[in-house]
Amino acid sequence: MALTPLWMTPSRTAGASSGQRFVGPVAHVITTVGQQQCEKECLARPNLCKGVNYRRKHLLCEIVSSREDFESNPEYTSITVNQLTDETNGALGSTEDQKCVKLASKQTFCVKGNEKLHHLLNQGNYELRMDMSDFTGQTRYVKYSHVDVNDETSIYRISIAGYSGNVADCLSSSDSINTLMFTTKDQDNDLRSTGNCAVDFKGAWWYKDCHCANPNGLYLVGNTNLYGEGITYFHWLTNYYSLKTIRLMVRRV
Repeated sequence: MALTPLWMTPSRTAGASSGQRFVGPVAHVITTVGQQQCEKECLARPNLCKGVNYRRKHLLCEIVSSREDFESNPEYTSITVNQLTDETNGALGSTEDQKCVKLASKQTFCVKGNEKLHHLLNQGNYELRMDMSDFTGQTRYVKYSHVDVNDETSIYRISIAGYSGNVADCLSSSDSINTLMFTTKDQDNDLRSTGNCAVDFKGAWWYKDCHCANPNGLYLVGNTNLYGEGITYFHWLTNYYSLKTIRLMVRRV
């Protein structure tokens, strides 16, 4: 059975217009995100997003519902939705507050937040694989023979076990995310006594105190002095290196 992608860093956009900004209307603003995450936020809102304005200096993402008018602005890059990787065909029935994921079956599943993970994994027994690459062409992977995500009432508590791979374990070892609840910037469910890991490390994840892996961090392009804020995997390239790609996939076993 084929692996089903859960989420990944999207491919880079070839047709983006540097020095140009769509004037609106701006339907949604996301702060402190990398350009790839900005593109991914657009793709996940197929009925709302027609394009994005990205302001790299301030890590600011503007999702626009129209791209008819634009203005010159050297601080921005504008990207039309049809220039992005087409991951949401078939999602035309989704509502504006839903996010969508395309399954290996080519069906598109649109739900709110982590409900898509819970409903997918609730269909049977699943294994998980996470593939990673850096900016020199090197790759690593980790694989787990069991993964499950509970529903909203448990705050999407994760169960994960059965590690194998070619880089040290970040998800089920002493740094385990097993049994943790999901933390976002507005829902602090980590085990740290002060602060919010999602706020401090610019992501959303099953944070402990705080992370060994940060798949939803900022796209910072390799070496960085921002500790742990990028797309990092500590046991490979430390928390001072933001990976080029990271892809999480599941397969029914």
